[in-house]
Order: sequence, then structure tokens, then C-alpha cells
Amino acid sequence: MNIETNNLYMKSVFSIMNRILKVLEHSMDDSEFNLDDFTAKKFGISENKFARILKLLIDDGYIEGVKVIDRGEPTVFDGADYDRFKVSIGDIGITLKGLKYLAENTVLASVYRTVKSVKDIMP
Repeated sequence: MNIETNNLYMKSVFSIMNRILKVLEHSMDDSEFNLDDFTAKKFGISENKFARILKLLIDDGYIEGVKVIDRGEPTVFDGADYDRFKVSIGDIGITLKGLKYLAENTVLASVYRTVKSVKDIMP
């Protein structure tokens, strides 16, 4: 993967992370979390990538109520339907750290858009 492709991939991962956090933030208003809206398919990514991103968010303290178990690489005894990651969603939610991350990202995005628009205006 070259640097340009790598940067696009990282933007994609961060974009999905933001989308996951926003879904969880919006779900704070609901009395019950709808798990049907919280799938890899809804985010347009593979189950593997979804599990890995959830694990990153858990490990960094942005979300809670989810367990991601890494079962390791398949062995010769595992079938073709082997899933490396097992995701178990309980009482999922965004943490205070996750809310702060979203707030900071929103401010940074706003500043970026402002600077970009000023740059476009200036000769």
C-alpha cells in the first residue's frame, strides 16, 4: 500500500469511527438501542473491519458495552465459515471520552472548512 492509498484508507477508518460514535451519540435520546442499525453492512464495511474498529474504540475508551474477542488466525481444523472476531453487544453506549472526541472533531472540521474557504477566496 503506497502512502496515498494508506492515507485514503486511514481517512476511511476515521470516517467510520466518527459515524459509529455519532450513531451512539444520537442513540442517547432513545430508550432502547436498535441493533439492526448497528451492523457492518449498515456502515458498508466487512465484519472483520467492523470488529477491528469497535475494538479500537473500546481499547481507547470511546465506547462501552461491547466485547470483541479475537480468536486468532484459523487453523487447519477450522471450517471455511471461521470468523476470527466475535462481537458481543450488550448495553452499548458512548463514553464521556467519546463525546469529547466528537466535539473536538466537530470544532476542527469547522475550522478546517473556514480556513479552506478563506484560502479559496484569497488570490
